[in-house]
Amino acid sequence: MDPKQYMTISMGIGASLGIATLILMYKVERLYRLCLQLQASVSELHVLVEESQAIAGGRQTGELKKAVSRLTSTTTGSFYDPDSDPSADMWSASSEKKFYEKVDQCIDEHPLQAVQALEQRKAEFQNRAGWLWRMAKGHRLVALQTKDADKRKAELYKAIAFAERALAKKPSAEAHKWYGVSVGARSEFGTVQEKIKDGFTFKEHIDKAVKLNPKDPVLHHLLGRFNYEVSGLSWIERRAAAALFGSVPQSTTEEALQCLLKAEELSKKPWLENRYIIARCYIDDKKYKDAIKWIDKAVKCAVTSELDDAIIKEVKTLQAKYGSYRA
Repeated sequence: MDPKQYMTISMGIGASLGIATLILMYKVERLYRLCLQLQASVSELHVLVEESQAIAGGRQTGELKKAVSRLTSTTTGSFYDPDSDPSADMWSASSEKKFYEKVDQCIDEHPLQAVQALEQRKAEFQNRAGWLWRMAKGHRLVALQTKDADKRKAELYKAIAFAERALAKKPSAEAHKWYGVSVGARSEFGTVQEKIKDGFTFKEHIDKAVKLNPKDPVLHHLLGRFNYEVSGLSWIERRAAAALFGSVPQSTTEEALQCLLKAEELSKKPWLENRYIIARCYIDDKKYKDAIKWIDKAVKCAVTSELDDAIIKEVKTLQAKYGSYRA
């Protein structure tokens, strides 16, 4: 996904806050690795599955269940065969804890399958906070994979609804995280005023999430990215936002760096986007020697998604531009 598409300026206001919600959400939890190979055919496949179920009298036979799993797993670019998984019975017979562990193992790469599994245990767990925030996460990730705007919007609003219910049950870090993430992503469909309002809501809930779970690197990255974008708001943009909402978030590149460096410290793997934004902060502060160090670190990161492809091109451009500042 090309970051330039997020740079479209709407009335000079939505640029920074829009980026601070849209780009952030599209990169949450490194889920951009997902391959959208057969997304265009998903709707047709689901219709075929429904017709097959109707023919079977509403029952899913073993073969039909296997086919359903195959069809839905193609949306993530990989194959999942329930018959080859020795712990597949955990979906229907495991304890709540074991069931959630299984969902958590699956949801990042197979969000649709995870949502379907959660639906199977709805009668048991639908009023539990753990079930609700996982449903929110699952629908949010399904939305990320969906090209059709109307369907993507529908999935996103499901995510928001489940996250709201999760917060009502238990305002945990994950509930705040996925509510903030989903509301932030809603800016894709909102007016300029709605985008800014959602930006405030996003920041509020990510702040709460990080207080509850300060060891989550993604939360620190989200705050750092938000602070970086806000720090770049022009005087005109700040005045316009203040006229609409009475205030606008205040931040500096120093505050952004604190969050981004904390995310780097906590992250278990090299993180391309995080290192790229760290370098951008140093460039904005005209600390080019520090910037090239992080640019060189970013170049060494693995490229695992379309967004990474776009970012690495930007990083290499910066490397060529600031290479002379190496110590």
